Amino acid sequence: MYSAVLYLIWHRPPTKSSLAPLTVPEAAAYPAQMKSDFWIATDTQFYIAGWNTNLVKKGEEPKSFEDLANPKWKDSLMGEPRDFQMLIGLAKRKYNNDEKAIDLMKKIAANQVEFHKGHSQLVEFLVAGQRPVCFTCYAHHFPPRMKKGRRFSRCSPKAWVKWAARSPS
Repeated sequence: MYSAVLYLIWHRPPTKSSLAPLTVPEAAAYPAQMKSDFWIATDTQFYIAGWNTNLVKKGEEPKSFEDLANPKWKDSLMGEPRDFQMLIGLAKRKYNNDEKAIDLMKKIAANQVEFHKGHSQLVEFLVAGQRPVCFTCYAHHFPPRMKKGRRFSRCSPKAWVKWAARSPS
């Protein structure tokens, strides 16, 4: 019986008729594209770029992910190698086009990105000046470190993630 249930789970996705509607009062605050009658997004991640202000001059900061494809950032970028969600967000939300998103990531990769596992480690490397820019930082890692007077900055999360919450066309 157990293997039959597993088979059904893996080989027959549930249909709307087999699911009970989800009623969670807290879901009222979520935008429509982050919920339905049967599910709600509970693990959202906001990727932003951050830079060490000792290594990136004021006025030369990246303004978008597209800026990071510029060869001027060669040997200056670092990121988390497991952040596939960024590619999905670019492909499905910002560009509505897989090829465009893949092309951007290839151009960024051509700048010799240094990868490290762990977002907390990335932000500490950024503060230490290991590389000038981290492009897969979590937005919530910055405020506590900035309060401590660490010498780095970040783009406005709204500027980098405004497309992430947009409804697909």
